[in-house]
Amino acid sequence: MQAGHDSYITFVDFFDKIVEAYHGVKKHAIEATMSAHSLDAPPFHHDDAKMIVSTRIRVGRNLKAYPLGPGISNA
Repeated sequence: MQAGHDSYITFVDFFDKIVEAYHGVKKHAIEATMSAHSLDAPPFHHDDAKMIVSTRIRVGRNLKAYPLGPGISNA
C-alpha cells in the first residue's frame, strides 16, 4: 500500500471532517451526474457557440490503479 493511502485510512475520521468542511459534501453523498444536459447554465450566443469545438476538463486527483491528470506516465 502507498503511504498516502495508509495515512487516510488511519486518520479517516479526521480527513472526512476536513473534506466535508472544505467541499460541503457529506461522507456518503452521491456525486452529481457529469452530464451536459444537467447543467444549469445560460445558452451561449450563436456567434460564441459556433467557435466551441471541444473542452478540457482538468483532473487533479488520482485513484489507486487509475492514474489521472498529474499521475499519468508512459509506464
